Amino acid sequence: MVNHPKDIANKTFDLIEYEKTGEEIIQAFTEVNGSPPEIHEISEAEWEAQMAQSGLPSLAAGVSRKWGTPDFNWTGERVTVEGWKGKTLAETVKEILNK
Repeated sequence: MVNHPKDIANKTFDLIEYEKTGEEIIQAFTEVNGSPPEIHEISEAEWEAQMAQSGLPSLAAGVSRKWGTPDFNWTGERVTVEGWKGKTLAETVKEILNK
């Protein structure tokens, strides 16, 4: 957990689940902002330093490493809702920014 339970009591959260590659995220933010985001390539030394930590830094390191592979996908359980048409990542980002 990132937040203490008392800090999230009586609050409403939306869970948005996306399976996007790093390239798809770059494209979405380029569409939303009108220009590509600044890209920071993570070096092997940075990755190893993050993996040596506990908590979020090591989790972030794992995700960033996985984004660099062509098989970035979730092979676990998937829920399919008949008739559901999801939004693109860019549409969701624009919606959040306009709230």
